[in-house]
Amino acid sequence: MKVLCLFSGQGYQDPALFSLFDDKPSHPLIASWSSLLGTDLQQQPLALKDYHTAPLFIGAYQWCLFHLIAPLLASQSIDLAGYSLGEVIAFLVSCHATTQDTFQVLQARTQLMASMIKKDEYYDLLSITGTPLPNEIKQQCDQHQCFVAIEQSEQHLIVGGKLSDLQALVDELTPCHLKTKFLAIGLPSHTPFYSSQKDQLYPYLAAVGTDRLHYPLWNPLSLKKITSKQEEARLLDKELYTPLPWQKLNQLIKEYHYDLIIDLGPGKVMSHLLSPIETSLCSLSDYKSTNGLLNGLRRLLQ
Repeated sequence: MKVLCLFSGQGYQDPALFSLFDDKPSHPLIASWSSLLGTDLQQQPLALKDYHTAPLFIGAYQWCLFHLIAPLLASQSIDLAGYSLGEVIAFLVSCHATTQDTFQVLQARTQLMASMIKKDEYYDLLSITGTPLPNEIKQQCDQHQCFVAIEQSEQHLIVGGKLSDLQALVDELTPCHLKTKFLAIGLPSHTPFYSSQKDQLYPYLAAVGTDRLHYPLWNPLSLKKITSKQEEARLLDKELYTPLPWQKLNQLIKEYHYDLIIDLGPGKVMSHLLSPIETSLCSLSDYKSTNGLLNGLRRLLQ
């Protein structure tokens, strides 16, 4: 079977993130990450609204979940794709990075992204949806020193900027009857605010794991599957300060006609982005225990 594993981004904020693992309270994957992070990941709540800790918790969750299901995928043809932070995790599992190396990369990325935030400055990402979006929406963003971070679809943009500038943009867009929502990420990911961080993430990515990718990765900037570890590491570095044309990658994934797409989450954002799709789509967040998840996935892979 041709199988695609999808890793979502940072927006998930349910503090009961690791409740899926409640039927395995002493699982070694969870124990190793709990030790590294200095907190019991199965004790709630987790600080998923703090941009210093949320990427570490979500990255740990995705890393554990992939390694939980990996033995079931051993005989399948596996590709990976990830949304923002999720692509970093996909890269790390593809090059067989250890728990320690994965933690160090996530920590370095988090520190790089937080380092541009000065005292008493507040940033965020803003979701803007409309049918249709105004033709001048990008010019309006520029006028308020905001930047498109992710192009979700023709009807949906994610915009990054200072909180005050984003609010001014919302006020200007109010007469257009668009739906706007602050995502409470706290960081203007994938925008020129991070241009000064160019080439700073790459050394961490290049140094971990094996010297190759064991699973091809779909990349939203190149709009192709990447098989070279160095090429993907360079692109991930670039993604910090470059908008992601996710709608184009979304279409390519649909055209590839996978036999099964597995949405690792957390949540079901990736499933919603791909919908509607003819391919069989399994969202792991629908399961309430690891035993149920593994049994359900076995049935789908038969």
